[in-house]
Amino acid sequence: MTAEPDAGDRAPGPEIVRGPVGSRRPARPRTGGIPGLAPQDAVMGLGLGALALLIVLPLLAVVAQAVFPHIFGRHPDLRFDPRALTRVLQTPFDFHMLADSVLMSLGAGLAAATCGGVLALVVGRTDVPGRGLWGGLVWCTLLLPSFLMAEGWTFFLQPMGLLSRAVPEPSWLVNLFGSPWGVGAILALKFFPFAFLAVSAALPWIGGEQEAVARTLGASRWRVWYRVYLPLLLPFFASGAAIVFADVLSDFGVAITVAESHQFPLLTYGIYSAIYNIPTDFGGAGALSLLLTLAVGLAILLQLWFLGGRRFATIHSGYRPPEPVRLGAWRWPALVAVAGFFLLALGIPAGSILLESFSKSLSFGLGSYHLTLSNYAALSTQVGSRGFKALGYSLRLAAVTATAAVLLGTLLAYLGTHGSGRLGTVLEGVSLWTISIPGIILAVGYVFLWNQPWLERVHLNLYGTVWALTLAYLAGGLPYVLRFQMGSLTQLDRRLVSAARVLGAGVGRLLARVVLPLVADSVLVLWLFVLAGTTFELPASEFLYPPGHPTLAVEVNHFFNSEIYGVGTALAVTAAVILIVLVLILRGVTRRFLPAPVRGGRGSRRLEA
Repeated sequence: MTAEPDAGDRAPGPEIVRGPVGSRRPARPRTGGIPGLAPQDAVMGLGLGALALLIVLPLLAVVAQAVFPHIFGRHPDLRFDPRALTRVLQTPFDFHMLADSVLMSLGAGLAAATCGGVLALVVGRTDVPGRGLWGGLVWCTLLLPSFLMAEGWTFFLQPMGLLSRAVPEPSWLVNLFGSPWGVGAILALKFFPFAFLAVSAALPWIGGEQEAVARTLGASRWRVWYRVYLPLLLPFFASGAAIVFADVLSDFGVAITVAESHQFPLLTYGIYSAIYNIPTDFGGAGALSLLLTLAVGLAILLQLWFLGGRRFATIHSGYRPPEPVRLGAWRWPALVAVAGFFLLALGIPAGSILLESFSKSLSFGLGSYHLTLSNYAALSTQVGSRGFKALGYSLRLAAVTATAAVLLGTLLAYLGTHGSGRLGTVLEGVSLWTISIPGIILAVGYVFLWNQPWLERVHLNLYGTVWALTLAYLAGGLPYVLRFQMGSLTQLDRRLVSAARVLGAGVGRLLARVVLPLVADSVLVLWLFVLAGTTFELPASEFLYPPGHPTLAVEVNHFFNSEIYGVGTALAVTAAVILIVLVLILRGVTRRFLPAPVRGGRGSRRLEA
């Protein structure tokens, strides 16, 4: 027998419902909010404010500098003056540099989208051997810095380089390497993983029922691929091509190495030169940065326009996993083709870096008697001690950045997916938009924004300090964490949150005891991803590193520019080995101590994906 409701319960008001433990509480509207978390919108607002401070304000500073060239002077002036912008467009050198960069990005984007998409089809939908290995090598290629890949190709193809010591090197190959075609090929090989991942994400959901219906109607296997699969995969090919276009256009590593050394300047190198040449041309840097931002934005808008109004839904109740394509006699030729591609994309540049680190000089040949450990020993001497110090400095900054990005990104992603709808939608849009902003633009924006005379009076002149560099690193890593964690946390059942709240869990306890354990694997993967990317980050490091405290990428690039290739490659290989060992240790520890539902099973695989 239940107790009679008291007078308060009989009063007009909200309907009384019984909770799981028999308590009576007012029914709440199903808004999707977090019960009892009144200030969640305020926290979300603070998160959006942090994104604005980290990303939006630097970008606005770049735009303002292009058309208000005196806004950041000692005596700020808001007079509109587009002369820097018109000068860039009317100067033949700058205009050709812009046009060459756009054409280079278009070509590399199409090539990378084709190679990455076809590779994803072969690895994901056929029985080619070693599919797990190829997926891992894709991530290795993605994490290899572009400036190291470019230098690896230089070591391989330069006169008296690796290739010339093994076989007679044809002159046409050397000329091709130093041409725009060669630079574009390096960029396509570097950024094809984005197209691979974009297409791979769609393949599991293009089920076998489409093929079964088409085959029932008499279509051959090749016709099914041409008329069914390719149209369904078209948006993912387009997405990969747009991402590669934006990344190639904003790449700084290849621009400052191979392209610059062969007198083929790209847009990002033009921005770098405008700031570091004497006299400094802040107006020109702002104008070039604005044009770069507009070009990247145009690529994203074209992709959205291309996909607008079309339906590509493949996930539905009738989904059936597709059957892998049996290659038969073509299985081994496909394996050779895939292995040859990865030899070009990763094996040659990474192998060249590794061999150079053990060689006195590549001109001495490849005999074992020319191999030496002196380059690694030099890291502890006066020549390389600065580099070893830079390695430790970058690892500390990367660890701090990765931790801050993962914690803040996970919190904002949780509030965006399990909080009120409007701010969550805004947060999702901001995360997508900020990922497309080139890193060099943010670096230039930080120079403009935090190098102001009036900031000295309020002790906020962050330019030239470790704070500006750390904020720039955080601005580069946070959008990726936010975007990927929003995808993971959408799989978290809201009933788990409600049950924890009913049992008295506060927000902090809810996040620590419920949310984080369920997404611990994705948190670790993202932490390692940001750590590796930040350790070898070059654009922001070149612009913002504190005087006397160069980062790893700056120091490696300094060794290469000074033609101390052995010590530079030894430093890069040492950093890569440290990161690999760290990844293996952390993955082993977490797989042993995380709860079983997190380590294995269907749910954990979905979260990790």
